[in-house]
Amino acid sequence: VNQGDDGRCSGDGEACDSISTHDYSTVPSFNCPGCGKHCSSYRKWIERKKHEYDKLKKIYHKQKTDAKSDNEFCKNLKTWSDAAKFLNRLKNGPCKNNNDDDNDNVKDEIDFGDVNGKTFQHTEYCGPCPKFKTNCQNGDCKGAKEIDCKSKKTIDAKDIEKMQKATKINILVSDNFTTKFDGLEACEHAHIFKGIKENEWECGYLCGVDICKPKILNENKDGKEYIQIRTFFKRWLEHFLKDYNKIKQNISPCTNNNEQSPCINGCEQKCECVKKWVEIKTKEWNTIRDRFNEQYNVTASQKSYQVKSFLEDLQSQMDVTIKKAIKPCPRLDELQKSRYCNATANTENDIQKDVVLCLLDKLKKDAENCQNQPSGTPCTQTTSQQTLEEEDLPLEEEENPVTQPGFCPSVEEKKKEEEEDDCNPASPAGPESSGTEGTNGENEDGKPKVDEDSVPKDEKENA
Repeated sequence: VNQGDDGRCSGDGEACDSISTHDYSTVPSFNCPGCGKHCSSYRKWIERKKHEYDKLKKIYHKQKTDAKSDNEFCKNLKTWSDAAKFLNRLKNGPCKNNNDDDNDNVKDEIDFGDVNGKTFQHTEYCGPCPKFKTNCQNGDCKGAKEIDCKSKKTIDAKDIEKMQKATKINILVSDNFTTKFDGLEACEHAHIFKGIKENEWECGYLCGVDICKPKILNENKDGKEYIQIRTFFKRWLEHFLKDYNKIKQNISPCTNNNEQSPCINGCEQKCECVKKWVEIKTKEWNTIRDRFNEQYNVTASQKSYQVKSFLEDLQSQMDVTIKKAIKPCPRLDELQKSRYCNATANTENDIQKDVVLCLLDKLKKDAENCQNQPSGTPCTQTTSQQTLEEEDLPLEEEENPVTQPGFCPSVEEKKKEEEEDDCNPASPAGPESSGTEGTNGENEDGKPKVDEDSVPKDEKENA
């Protein structure tokens, strides 16, 4: 929060003062990557704490009801009807904050009776920018008829509620706090995700600014729920990469099992889940990417470059996650040029697949090649039936992972060679034939062909 033009940054790494005044002919960088990185971790943490509190609240109620003892503690316990009153009693009693600054006490006060309000909200420090500057000078200043955009310097929640035209965008994301799989039923018994939820959004233009809003808002409509299309694009990529890595880790026994028994129970369900997930994410990506490209006037030939460039900028916030997703390629540009991303090096007139489509295609092929139980063959080896917890996956801040001692023999050499081969550059499209070449690299007169680029310039001029 101590960065940016006016000292304020959003939880996604944007400088709030200039967020809506940039030139829409280019995609701006995230000016506060530190805020984006740490707020991402904070949002996950505070959400987890809320669900932990909800569980403990139910346990408190049960134990208070079941308590039959007449000791002093149990008698006092019955005077606090719920967990919130009990915790607030502790907070104002033996656990009281002895800070003498009353203003700080009010600011930092935790009210356990307001769990759906401020207590477990991340927006105090890591929310989106609360207001957006109008952008009439840089584009078509359009919006609701009731709003005179040219007379306004900023737009707020009341203005955004009057936005007329919007594109509905629904996305499916993994959720560790539900067991529902609405929209992705194929994954219910695959043991990859604990649950799936659908986030419903609407995106549209208002006063030259492309704004996205959730369909279901919190009661306090103060503008903190609204984000720009660039931020929505970023958040989709964050969810996508997190779930992509979770899938890779869960299906690896089904796709990397060449030296073991080809028979593994559970792979069929996992790979059917993955194929359906890839299908849904491809549709989502096409919709969101096209909306993003429309905002920034990205041409067809620039699409793949723009996605790669955006992810390179995002690496300042989630480097570990991105590197894990694009492995075995060490860098995004190498993935873009790899043969499994673009089978042949495209000519200037060809359009390359973007990085996200490359990752989706690779995962789709892995799922199609999944090791399933052969017909009529007994099968005892099984994949893990335990869905990996969010906490079990590597944290973004993990910079010094535990590795095997240097004196141990490497068990990854063969695998490394195969991975490096997977990231080899695509074969360049060969030049058109002149009609004089044979099939053995020689001209029809039997002389070796000469690479024109290897001939010195003075020799060419004297030829």
